[in-house]
Formats: sequence, structure tokens, C-alpha cells
Amino acid sequence: MGKKYGKTEVQVWTPLIGFEKNDEDKGAKRMLDMMPFTPDVISAFCYHMDIILQHEGMDKEVILPPDMCSYYASERNGFRERQAWSNYDLRDLIKNLNAEGAEVYLNVMANRHDNHYHNEWIYEHPEIIYDVVDDKGAFNVFRRFKDGSYFEDFFIEKLCQTLTDYGFAGFLPTDLFCPMSWRINRGDYSGDMLDQFAMHTGIELPEDIKANLGDDCNENKARRGDWLWNEHRQEWIEFYAWRWGVFWKKVCDRVHAIGKKIMSLGVYCTDPFENYYCMGIDLKLMAESGVDGIVPNVVPTGMRLQHPDWRDPYYNYMYMLPMISAFIPEEKLITMLGVRDDTEEWDLIHHAPCSLERDIYNITGYMRKDKDGYKRCTDGFLVCLGDSLRNEDWQWIQERFDEGLFEGAQKSESPTVIWSDNGFYNLLPEYIKTKRWTTHKYLYEIANRGTLVNAVAKIENLDSVEEIIFVPNFDLLSEEEKKNIAAYNRGSVVCTAMKGFNPEEYGIKADISFCDNFSNYGAMAFAFNTEITDETRAEIEKLISVDDGQPNPMVDEVGEYECTILRETLMFTKVTEGFANAVALLVKNTGTELFTSNLPITAMKLKNGKYRICVSNPSYISYGYGVVSCKKPYKSVKSVSAYPVLPLKLLNAADQRVSFAQTVADGTQCHFRVKSTPGGMCIFEVEL
Repeated sequence: MGKKYGKTEVQVWTPLIGFEKNDEDKGAKRMLDMMPFTPDVISAFCYHMDIILQHEGMDKEVILPPDMCSYYASERNGFRERQAWSNYDLRDLIKNLNAEGAEVYLNVMANRHDNHYHNEWIYEHPEIIYDVVDDKGAFNVFRRFKDGSYFEDFFIEKLCQTLTDYGFAGFLPTDLFCPMSWRINRGDYSGDMLDQFAMHTGIELPEDIKANLGDDCNENKARRGDWLWNEHRQEWIEFYAWRWGVFWKKVCDRVHAIGKKIMSLGVYCTDPFENYYCMGIDLKLMAESGVDGIVPNVVPTGMRLQHPDWRDPYYNYMYMLPMISAFIPEEKLITMLGVRDDTEEWDLIHHAPCSLERDIYNITGYMRKDKDGYKRCTDGFLVCLGDSLRNEDWQWIQERFDEGLFEGAQKSESPTVIWSDNGFYNLLPEYIKTKRWTTHKYLYEIANRGTLVNAVAKIENLDSVEEIIFVPNFDLLSEEEKKNIAAYNRGSVVCTAMKGFNPEEYGIKADISFCDNFSNYGAMAFAFNTEITDETRAEIEKLISVDDGQPNPMVDEVGEYECTILRETLMFTKVTEGFANAVALLVKNTGTELFTSNLPITAMKLKNGKYRICVSNPSYISYGYGVVSCKKPYKSVKSVSAYPVLPLKLLNAADQRVSFAQTVADGTQCHFRVKSTPGGMCIFEVEL
């Protein structure tokens, strides 16, 4: 039995093409021998839902169709051609992986392929297809059969039988299952879902809609959608969130009763609010339903390389992780790590290793401050996909895990963002009215401008925080929470709110306050308990004094969503570039930051008295040249990451010529020179 990695949980997502069916053990040892450790879980990506829905027991051997033997029935990967697996082969593989010490989860998506590879269950039951105004989606797991019974009840029994017969330890549904295939402003507007909505909410359907619930023509669906989205948008979103909670509670109760586990994708490249508003999933309700873990798919590098015309999504994707961790802190989060996918034809470990390295370092570096100290925002990784990775690839990944997984965090020297559940739920009606920026939006916008945070704290744990804090949407907090923030005196405080809010009502004497005066629904920012230099104050005044000329639509003209959920999906009211830059500058320059740099950095004090500094390079096409300065002299500086190799150059002045720099501190240098990898991150440990 192989040795576990141990420092964090590691799961591997792999289709059956990753194993060699003709080996005596069905390729279990062959794959595990590629890895320097035995993963805790292997998610067997059987891909098609019909592995469950068409399962008829194990009395006879049957050959599985191509779209269960590889992802999208792909013909080959980096090692072999697709093989024809039987149900007995798969059962044997699971048994052999278990013998090597790896649990195996069944993993499926909810795609449909027009019976191209086999006769699919869904086309025999089209009433379960997700129904939108002008199209059809994949499965809607909430729908009812023609006889009025619920799909979920049928599905749960088939799932339990499948897990038991094959010997799977758990179940992980991903794309198009949870979340489902369309954003909920487009449906499902079938008569079935309208009837379920009315039964749950007690809202009376208009007579013209009620009279035509049995006719799901496009005209009727469009009428239903217009009524729901315009008249009962909040209730429609809350209904979907409730429905997911009911669904997962039923699934978890039944699956747990047979000793199996449930993981779920749960989010689709979105933060908690975007997931709530666009996909109808309340992660708190989902966690409370009993799921054993959620998989945030933090995959910015893969998205950037495949969609070069998009705005760089890096921090949009990255900051979903600390937001989710703050919202559901008790839930296990196994973060997806996009490494290589032969079917989707991207390969980060060979084509963008510096950016993949930065992905790992950021994911391992985000911390949540609780009453008992810091906890990493992720509980582990789901490596996606593992079927074509070789020995040297796995060794490279482990080395980056080793470098990123540090212990002993004591105090963030970078700002800590404060999360409020009250603020989250209060945002829904406010966003509908004003399309204001969310907490997540503020975070990735200031990050895009070079101001990074690496820690989050729930407002309930404010008493344990001793850092500079950033509180977006202060006005949406509860009255008690506002008073607690106003009384905070262990560091500088930066807040945002909508224009017209008066901090003085809570006894706050702002050291600086400014508004976005060029937006119909302008925001404001203010800071207290801080030191604002004349230089910073003048720069902020300059930034907010100019309109950037962007359109300034009314709320009903802003729109709802981008074309795809993978992009920056939510639409927002105008916020001028100057105001956004001013907020980023205020968060960066407030208080008495110990470390500064011309490159984006985060810093964490460790319990051993040293500091861990992470330096990012926003440029994907050149090395980053920077200087990290400190208010105190350096005693020592060393590289933690694999690069740079040479000793660090210590400087007597930030503009000193590097060729004359020392590599051994003499107690006077307050600067060191950084050369950071293209699109990457380098980590340093310093002692003062």
C-alpha cells in the first residue's frame, strides 16, 4: 500500500483512458507508480450519467459505451487509445485501487449527445431535460416524470445501487449536474418548474400563465420568464436555492445510510454571490444539506490560455476560493487544480508552468482567520486531469505543493477582507435594484490594480483579527456588525458603501472619504484608524476628479449576464476607473505597511518570527523586475520557491545598481531585488 502525501488531501480526477485495461490489475499500479504518493481519492471519470441511469446490476458482463470509457468518448490521450471497458473491468479496477490505498469516487457530468455513442436514457424521458425559452439544456434534476413522481427519487435509488455494485466510496457530479446547464434567468421555465415554484412560495400564478402550464411552447415559456424575472426575481432565485437544499438533503441522507460520501462541484467558476444569483445555488444551504465536500473550480490559467480575447480572469477566479471559505468555513473544500486535459486540449504543466506554479502558491497561500488562528482556505486539491501525467509531472507538482504548504501563520501583513453572511444576503435585493459591486468584485478589481489580500475573516471572528481590514459594502452589514467595525481599533479600516451613506452615524470619524461622482449609482469609500500621507491624498483627489467617459446606463439598461458563465458573468453599474484605482491605492497605502514593492506582494508573519513574502509578476511575456522594501533592515533573505536559484541581492537603496549588491546582510539593508518568473510568483522568507 502506497504512502499518502500527508500535508494536504490530494484527489485525482481521471477518465478510464488513464488506466490500462489489459494489465492484470487493470492498470491500477501502472498509474499509481507514476505518482510519488498515493492519492487519497481517485475520481473515476465515467463521464456519462447513464453509468447510473442505465445500470442494471452485475449479473452479467456488459461493454460500456465509448462515452463512459473516456471524456466525451475521446479517441486517445497521451498514453493510449481508448479501450472498451466492461462493467466487470471497472469493478476490478476499483477493487485494485482500494488495495493500493486509494478510495474511488464515481464522477459524471450531465451532458447529452443525441444518441451518438449509445441510446441515451434522457431521450426516453425528455420531460427531465432542462427547458429554456429557445433551447434545451442537459438534465434538470428537479423535474418530475409524466406520472408526477420526482426524478430525484428514481435517481437516488439508481445511484445507491451503482455505488454499491461497483464498490465506489462516493459520488462526485460535476458540469451540467450541479450547477445545471443554464443560468436561471433563462429557465427552467417549464410548466413543471412553475408549478413547483408556486407550491413552494404560495405566489399565485397569473391566470394566463396558470391556464397554459401544460403547453411548453416558446411563447408560453417566454411569458413565464418575463413575469418571474421582472416581478419575482428574488423569490425565483431563493426557490432554486431551496430546491437544491432539498435535493442534496435527500441524496446525502440516502447515500450516507449505505456508508458512501457525496462531493459536488457546487460552483462553476463563480464566487458565492454570482453562484447564487446566476445559478440559483446557496452554498450555505448546500453545505447544511450534508454534502461531504465542495469542489471550487479555480482554473484561471486554463481559461486565460483558451480565451485570449477575454479580460484576464486571474483574480476573478482566484478570489472565489477565500470567499467560499469564509461563507461556509466548516465545509471541506477540495480545490480543482487545472493541470492538463487532452480532451479539451490544454496543458498548463508544459505550456504555462510559471502560471500553474502561481496557481498552486496562491491556492495554498489564502488563509482564513478564525478564533483559534489561521486556517488554509483549501483542504486539498483535485488534480484535473490525471490521465496523461508522467512521473516527472507528478514530481514537479509535489515540489510546488511542498513549497506552497507552509505552516505557522501568525499575522497577515497584507489587508484582511471581512466577510458577513448578513451582507451577503442583504446584497441580493440591493444588487437587483442598483447592480452595485459585490465583495468579490471589489477584491479582484483592486487585485488587478496591484493591491492583493491573502486573508479573510468572518465578521463573527473580528475579535481575533489584528490586521488592516477591508470591508466592502459596509452599509449592507447588520446594525450590530456596523457598530463592531466602527469600534475596531487594532488596525486601519477601509470600507466602501453606496453614495449617501454617513459613517458618522456610527461614530466613525473618517480620515479620508470620497465618492464616485460620475456614476448614476455611485459608490463611496472611507478609511479610519489610519495614516494618510499628503501624497496619497493628492493622488486620490486626482484620480476621482476625472470621468473616464464610459457609458452610464440606468439599472434596467445594464443587462443581466455575460454570454457565458465562465467569463466575468455579472453585469455591474458604472464605476469609473479613477474611483476603482483610488480604492486600490487607499487599501494599499493605508496604515503602516511593513513591506512595499513595485510588484504586487502579500506578506505573512510566521510564528517563528520570520516573514513569508509572495511576489507576483502580472506580465506573462517578461520577467518581473522589482524591489521589496522594508521599514526595518533585513537580517536574512532566502528563496523558498524553486526560482530564483542564486542568493538574493540586498540593496542599500531601492534604486541601487544590482551589480554592486551584497548577498549577505550586514544589518543595514532595507531592500532586496526580486526577479520574478513570467506570469508567475516567487516566495521568499525574510528575517528582520
